[in-house]
Amino acid sequence: MPRAWPPRPTSSSTPVARSRRVITLTQSTPVATPDFIIAGAAKCGTTALWHYLDAHPEVGMTYIKEPRFFTEAKGGMAHGVVDAAIPRSGTYHRGWDWYDELWRDAPEGGTRGEASTIYFVAQDAPRLIRQHVPDVRLIMMVRDPADRMYSHYWQEQKAGWDMGPFRDLVDTDHPRERYFETTSHYKANIERFLEHFDRDQIMVIVKEDLDNEPERILEEVFRFIGVDPAFRPASIGNRFNVQRLPRFPWIRRLSERLRATVGVALPHPVRQAFGRTQRKLERRLSVPNAYPPLEPDLRATLIERFEEDIRYIEQWVGRPRPSWRAIHPTEAAGKTPPASPEATR
Repeated sequence: MPRAWPPRPTSSSTPVARSRRVITLTQSTPVATPDFIIAGAAKCGTTALWHYLDAHPEVGMTYIKEPRFFTEAKGGMAHGVVDAAIPRSGTYHRGWDWYDELWRDAPEGGTRGEASTIYFVAQDAPRLIRQHVPDVRLIMMVRDPADRMYSHYWQEQKAGWDMGPFRDLVDTDHPRERYFETTSHYKANIERFLEHFDRDQIMVIVKEDLDNEPERILEEVFRFIGVDPAFRPASIGNRFNVQRLPRFPWIRRLSERLRATVGVALPHPVRQAFGRTQRKLERRLSVPNAYPPLEPDLRATLIERFEEDIRYIEQWVGRPRPSWRAIHPTEAAGKTPPASPEATR
């Protein structure tokens, strides 16, 4: 028997459907659903794409990135994580009222979207998304898998979680290592979504292409989700989610907990002011994270591990990725070959 939607609290007011697509969960409760979802992967430019899409006048993004709604996975940032070693728990149990409220600032009738990188690795995410939003458009972002894994490691070091040297972590069965590596296995993760969705519902974007050709990639994204492809965000070229190391890791962890709990419950103007103050404080209490380059022998090991995933993405986007196989990525940096006629996004 199909699982019922999370319970919706009784309310005297009737919610307004703000999307062009509406599903009916009960006879009297119309519920608007997202038109597209950025489903990952982490450390692949999803924050930049979220900002670009949020700037489009026809698009309404959830006011927080990473709502993590379409999964019941249990996780945590501590070492004893469970359920595919994901970092945070899903929010499916909070119900639709909570999820729908995340679009309270979205334009009426606009195209609605959200971005949750946890979906890329959460085993139940494709099933739950298909169950409730079968016609949704899915955007998957990828990058050099070895670089992605290494960047992910340093992001969590930045957040104050000391996992020891990256080299030692790679050679262990530590749950964080499993999470980092699993996220870079693009083929298995995308194939899991293809069990529930048609290929033409999924767009794969390579981060390096978005960095080097943002206008071309954004035009393709806008066409894919059905909005004006001629729009160009003023923020093109800006850097988002730049890594910094905290001077006091415990303050950073406290700040993240406040953002995840108190921050989302505040009224919109207060929440915006809270976010600006929080970002300024975090910047003052951190330093630029110029982490060392990945050691050549370790990079060679990871390239071998991810060879199948590299070939899979090359076939999907219709162009080779020479820098992904370079021991020193700068050898092939900037040498993006032209797309083949059969390229698919």
